[in-house]
Amino acid sequence: MAETGDIRIDDIMPHVPDRWVTLPFEDCLDGSKKEFKKLKKKNITSKGIYPVIDQGEDFISGYVDNETDLYRGPLPAIIFGDHTRRIKFIDFQFAVGADGTKIFHPFPALYPKFFYYYLRSLNLVSQGYSRHYRFLKVIDVPIPSLKEQHGIVAKLEQLLAKVDACQERLDKIPALLKRFRQSVLAVACSGRLTVDWREENPEIVPVNKNLRSADQFRKANIAAANQDAKSTNFRYKPAAQIDLGNRTKGIDELFELPATWEWASLGQLTWHVVDGPHFSPKYVEKSLGLPFISGRNVFFHGIDFSDAKYVSREDHEVFSKRAKPSVGDVLLTKGGTTGIAAVVSRSEEFSIWVHVALLKLVPELVTPFYLRDVLSAPFVYAQSQAQTHGIGNQDLGLTRMVHMALPLPPLSEQQEIVRRVEALFKIADRIEERYKKAKVHVDKLTQSILAKAFRGELVPQNPNEEPVIALLERIRTLKIADAPIAKTGHTRSTRRKA
Repeated sequence: MAETGDIRIDDIMPHVPDRWVTLPFEDCLDGSKKEFKKLKKKNITSKGIYPVIDQGEDFISGYVDNETDLYRGPLPAIIFGDHTRRIKFIDFQFAVGADGTKIFHPFPALYPKFFYYYLRSLNLVSQGYSRHYRFLKVIDVPIPSLKEQHGIVAKLEQLLAKVDACQERLDKIPALLKRFRQSVLAVACSGRLTVDWREENPEIVPVNKNLRSADQFRKANIAAANQDAKSTNFRYKPAAQIDLGNRTKGIDELFELPATWEWASLGQLTWHVVDGPHFSPKYVEKSLGLPFISGRNVFFHGIDFSDAKYVSREDHEVFSKRAKPSVGDVLLTKGGTTGIAAVVSRSEEFSIWVHVALLKLVPELVTPFYLRDVLSAPFVYAQSQAQTHGIGNQDLGLTRMVHMALPLPPLSEQQEIVRRVEALFKIADRIEERYKKAKVHVDKLTQSILAKAFRGELVPQNPNEEPVIALLERIRTLKIADAPIAKTGHTRSTRRKA
C-alpha cells in the first residue's frame, strides 16, 4: 500500500470502479512546458482588465492591465495551490499570481472538467504551509470513456448547482438572524413590543417620578457599598447628563417614548463605572490563579470563561480594589470591539482588564438584563460606536459612555420586556441551531456527490462505448499523447483498476 510520510495514498483517492482504466497522475498531463510570469503582490491591483489567479482562497486575487502578463498556455487550465490545496477551473484569459500556483493541462483522453472534479474529490489533508503536489505525483487517475466522462460532468454540474443554490440560501440566514435580533431589541426598547402590556396595566407609575430621585438612589447605594467594603472607598459624583450632538457625531435627536417612560443617561442609572488595570498583567496557569476577563470574553449571552486568561490571587486582590464584579453588575466592552454588554451572573471571583467597563447599577431604576438589552439596541449601540475614539486602539472612554441616552421604562415593564426579548431570542437560537446542522450537512454534500461520481454511480455505463484502452492506443498511434504515455516498460503502465 503506497504511503507518503504519514499519509496513505489509498486514503487520498476515491474508490473507483474496476472497469475504469487508471494511469499515474503525471502520465495524464500534457507534458509540454508552459513558460509564464508569476506576478508579485506589488504589481497586482484591486481593479483592472485581466484577472489574476493564484492559490488563494478567493477565486480572483486581483487584476493587471498589461497584456504581456497574461498566461500564454492553452485554456482551459486547472489551478492547484501547492500550499493551500485550492483547486480552480479557469477558462478565460488570466495572469498567474504568486509562488505555489501549479497549472495543469490533462492529456487528450481526459475531459478537463472531469479531471478538475476528480482533483476536487481527493482527500488531501492539510500539511500546513508545506507542499502538497508530492501527494498528487503518486496517485492514480481514473479514465472512463470520454462519453462517460462528459456524462459524469454534466450530472455533477446539475447536482452541484443545486448544492450551491442551497448554500447561498443558507449563507443568508446568519445575517437575517442578526437583523431579527436587532429588530427585536429596537422595538423592545422603544416601547412597541409592550403596547398591549401597558394597556393591560394602566396603574403603572411613570418612571419619571423615580428618575427625579436618581441622585438620592445613587448616594444611598454608594453609602451601602462603602459600609460593606473592606478597603474600597466609593466617592459620590453628580450623575452625567445626556449629551448628544457633537459628542455623538450626528446622533442628536431622541425619539418619542411612551408616556410612562423617560430618557435617562447611563450615568443616572449607575452609581459606579470603572475599568480594569491599564497594563498587561503577568498571567499564570489556570490552577494557580483566577480568571482575568478581557473584551474577547464578553458576549450578549454572558461571559465566556472557557478561554479566559488567569492572574495570581495577589494580583486579583489588587485589581479588585479598583473593579470588583458582583452578580447583577453589567460589563460593557470599551476597547477593541466596543459596546458589547453582558450581565454578571456567576458568583465566582474574577477581575477585568482595561478594555472592559464595570457598571454598578441603581436597582431602584434599572434591572441588569434590561440594561444589557438597551445597551445592545441599535439606537444606544450607535451612540457607543460614535463615542469610540482612536485609530489604532479603539476606546469607548468611561467619561464618554456615561452621557449616552437610554430609554427607560418602569421596572415592572423592564421585566416584561426582558421576558419577551428572551422568548423571541430563543426562537432565533433554535433557528440558528437548525441552520448550523443544515450547514454541516450541506458542506458535506459536495464531497459526497463527488465520491459517488468517481465510484461510477452517477451515470449508467454504455456497453457500446469505445473501450478506453482502445482510445489510448489510438492516441499513441496518432502521436498526440504526451511522451510518458508513449514510453514502454514504464513501471506504472496503463492498467485497469485492480
